[in-house]
Amino acid sequence: MVIEGLSYSYDGRNAALDGVDLRVAEGELVAILGRNGSGKTTLVRHMIGLLQAGSGRVTVLGKDVSVTPTHELARDVGFCFQNPNHQIVSFTVRDEMAFGLKAHEVDVSEHDQRIREALATVGLLDSLEAEVFDLGKGQKQRLALASVLTLRPRILIIDEPTTGQDPQMALEIFDIIKRLNDAGATILIITHKIDYAAAYADRAVVMGFGQVSFDGSFHDLLGDIELMRSNSLDLPDTTKLAVLLAKHGVPPWLSTYAELEHAVDRLLEASRAH
Repeated sequence: MVIEGLSYSYDGRNAALDGVDLRVAEGELVAILGRNGSGKTTLVRHMIGLLQAGSGRVTVLGKDVSVTPTHELARDVGFCFQNPNHQIVSFTVRDEMAFGLKAHEVDVSEHDQRIREALATVGLLDSLEAEVFDLGKGQKQRLALASVLTLRPRILIIDEPTTGQDPQMALEIFDIIKRLNDAGATILIITHKIDYAAAYADRAVVMGFGQVSFDGSFHDLLGDIELMRSNSLDLPDTTKLAVLLAKHGVPPWLSTYAELEHAVDRLLEASRAH
C-alpha cells in the first residue's frame, strides 16, 4: 500500500489530511495512533475508497483507489467499523455471514465452509444459529470481523477493535488479530490501546493534525515522552514504571510486561551481585 501526498478537506477550507505519505509493506501489522480528530479514520477511509482524495494518490495492491470500484477493492481489503452496528445488516448470525459472500457472488458451494472457518477464527462458531440481537457488543465486533474474513482479504483495516470491551476481551481480540497477521494478512489497526498495540504491532504511525507526526518502532515512540504528550497519547503502565526505574538503569521505552519483567530481573541480579 502506497499513499503519496494525500490531502483532503471535508468543508473545502480546513485540511483533515495534509500531504500524507505512507507505505505499508505486505505482511506488516501497523498501529495507527493519534488523538480524536487527528485524521486516522479519514486516512483509512481513503484506503478503501469511501473518500476521494482532494490531491495525492492512494495505491492498494497495485490498484489506484480513485479509479477502482469499491466492491472490487472490498474483495482484497476488508474494513471493520468502530461500531459494529454500523456494519451488521442482518437479523441472524448465519445471514450476516452470508451477506458479503452473496454480494460478491462467491460460489454457494463454498459458503458453509467459509462461514464456519471465519466464525471459528474469532471464537463464535457456537453462535452460528444465534440472532444478532442476543449478542453482546464484544461478540458483535467479532461477528463484524468474521463477516469480513469470509472474503479472505489480503489486507485488513480495523477501526478501534476493542471499544467497549474489558481488558480480557481486548486481549483476546488482539490475539485474533496477531494470528491473522501471522497467517499472512497485512493489518492496519486504529487504536487508542497503545499498551496492546505496542505488544503486538510491528510499527507505530502517529497522526497529528492531518499529518504523519511519527512513523517507526514503538521503542522509539515510547522513548520520546514529549512526542507522546504532544499527541495526547497515554504511556502504557509498563512504560510509566520503566520511566520511574530509569535512574536504576531500566530502559524507559519498555512497553510490554515481558520486557519489564526481564529488565527488573536483571536489576535484581545486579543488586544481589553487589
